[in-house]
Amino acid sequence: MDSSQTFFVVSAGCGFVLTGMVYVFKMERFRPFVRSAALLGLIGYSTFALTLIFELGWPWRIAHPIWMHNYHSILFEVAWCVILYLTILFLEFVPNMFERFKMSKILAVFKKLTPAFVITGIILSVLHQSSLGSLFVVAPYKMNHLWYSPWIGPFFIISAAFCGMALIIVVELLMAIFNKTRAPIDRLSDLGKYSVPILGLYLGFKIMDILERSNARDAFLSFDLFTFLFIAEIGLGIALPIILYMNRKIRKSTRGLGLTAGLVLLFGGGLNRFNVSVIAIDHSPLGYTPTLVEYLYVLSIIIITAGVYIITTRLFPVRETFNSISDSKAP
Repeated sequence: MDSSQTFFVVSAGCGFVLTGMVYVFKMERFRPFVRSAALLGLIGYSTFALTLIFELGWPWRIAHPIWMHNYHSILFEVAWCVILYLTILFLEFVPNMFERFKMSKILAVFKKLTPAFVITGIILSVLHQSSLGSLFVVAPYKMNHLWYSPWIGPFFIISAAFCGMALIIVVELLMAIFNKTRAPIDRLSDLGKYSVPILGLYLGFKIMDILERSNARDAFLSFDLFTFLFIAEIGLGIALPIILYMNRKIRKSTRGLGLTAGLVLLFGGGLNRFNVSVIAIDHSPLGYTPTLVEYLYVLSIIIITAGVYIITTRLFPVRETFNSISDSKAP
């Protein structure tokens, strides 16, 4: 499982984060982001599943977990969580289709079922995120100790939360530019503010985890390439965004907010997944280094998913709520 797939998954965490904030914690202020977040989650997980099909080598084996039940395998849980969560995300998106084609009766039924879909989706997504991290727990002697940790599962869950919120901020700011409209900067600023305790929790646990394990402390004090990448990941992707998010002036600026959320995505999410799945793993005896084609492949997937999002929002009322809700002016 390469870094591109895990990056799409960690970014797709916006689906369970935003729906949880609105439907579980009753933070109605963020309801206008729910449809967009669910769509981004659907696109992210669909991309993850499609790229996995191609990377398996034998694409037809993607369906094996349906009838081959290896209950002792973490991958078995990962596969079923992806299958079920993709189904839930599609069911959360279906009301957009019913609304588009004015199917009011069945739309009313689905709206009543939405809270059940949301709760189920949150449970499945949390299980999936933690299981992805747990895949690496079985390789204590093949992974650099700066990233190997018995707590890597919870780390994946927490990083999915703050990366999901960062993705929403970046997407909404970019769509405001693309559509030549005002960005809902007050709501996005609040998302940044609520990201601070989650980033702080992640940073605190990371520091405690490193200090607790002697082999991790030795790995950090070696001051090699791994130390540099770890400092870049934590410094630029976690610590710096905390400082920037806490600055109200930066948080109220579209450029400052966009830069901060971008740092979280690129370093806190992207670099972390790259480090975990590529850099930190000992790929001997064959060795592995991503080729230029693989980097171009990731870039092309990002462009395609962006196109799918834009086209879908044009065809269905995913962002319609913002037509009547705009509480701030872009500076």
